[in-house]
Amino acid sequence: YRTAYEDGKALLKNVSTDGCALEWATNPPEVDEKILLIIELEGEDTVVEIQARVMRVEDKDFAVKFMLIEPAAKTRIRNYFSRKSRGM
Repeated sequence: YRTAYEDGKALLKNVSTDGCALEWATNPPEVDEKILLIIELEGEDTVVEIQARVMRVEDKDFAVKFMLIEPAAKTRIRNYFSRKSRGM
């Protein structure tokens, strides 16, 4: 992820079409901060970029609500995690 001032890394804990939770953030953002979420999907060549707002922060964990996400990005995320849940 990228904030206005620095970049950080975190592990994706869970995701929906409206937002996600992340854990083990290297530089946790502030509540209400706007970030650019950059999701690397295993086995895919390109990343998914989503503009998001931080809704909750607890230690090194935080949750965001997606503010601007392209329909194609939503589809990629949905399909990726659908395949993962089926063990593909």
